[in-house]
Amino acid sequence: MPPSLWNVDWLNANSQRKYPLADTATGTDITGSITLPDDFLVDLVVAIPVLAGVDPAGFHIKTIVILPQGAIITLGHLGEDLGVISVNKAAHSRYDPYRVIGQGDFYDAYGTATIGSFANLDILPAGMYSFDQVSGRLTPTTVQPDIRGVSSLRLVNGRDTSEPLTGDIYLIAGRNTRFQVSGNQVTLDALPLSTSLAEECGCEGALALAPCIKTINGVLPDDEGDMTLEGNECITITPGTALLTFLDECSEPCCGCDELKVVLDTVSMLGTNAATLRSQVIALEGIVTQLGTSISSSSFARVTKTCPTGIPYRLL
Repeated sequence: MPPSLWNVDWLNANSQRKYPLADTATGTDITGSITLPDDFLVDLVVAIPVLAGVDPAGFHIKTIVILPQGAIITLGHLGEDLGVISVNKAAHSRYDPYRVIGQGDFYDAYGTATIGSFANLDILPAGMYSFDQVSGRLTPTTVQPDIRGVSSLRLVNGRDTSEPLTGDIYLIAGRNTRFQVSGNQVTLDALPLSTSLAEECGCEGALALAPCIKTINGVLPDDEGDMTLEGNECITITPGTALLTFLDECSEPCCGCDELKVVLDTVSMLGTNAATLRSQVIALEGIVTQLGTSISSSSFARVTKTCPTGIPYRLL
């Protein structure tokens, strides 16, 4: 019986040939372990910026990572990363498109890859497989040049950089400035103070700023004017409003208010007892003094008698 015929549309036709690989590409990784199924990657269009040194024949599939959850394809140019395509098998339907995300020097490259079936890819062992410019070469028509333009603007003010600005961006002249447009040129003029441009600054009569800090203990700041105050495991520095608080965390008090109150009451009682003891010592000193005085002023009775022999003697 005659073979069945497919609906020969673009994607069905591509699933039966190497496209988007070039006709000369083998589709076999550099180790000879696998060959890419024709029905997996069925279409590819990538727009790359026009850069010096871009070889139209240098675009190729660089690697493919086969996983139970899907696949990750990395496109390359002369061995360098060009873009990445990630495919989630659980959410995939036949001929779903996937975004190409630019990488490396081609960070702003973009495009679309169309994935067919996982049926033949799932037969291959899981792992990462690499291709060179011969085995994975892409058809040149799949890569289209794109003039690199301004994708966003960032404003830099000192060390602060804004988020990327996209869409319609307006440059607005500020105080004493003026923009002039001539063709595709924009001229910024700085003008002297004029009542027709801006009002006078409202700082007349204001207090002058104090002199700035130039050194701390003779230490100069770095080239950007920064000075670092660094603590250690005991000393911490907490910033506040025009305030730096130094805390010694290794000598925090070990007693609270209740414990300190007991100590205070004991010290107060000791002071009271000391005062009482002092008064008693003073009284004792008075008694001792009075006793000493009494002893000093007293006299011993003296009796004189005559011995039988007629010799007088005294009894003390």
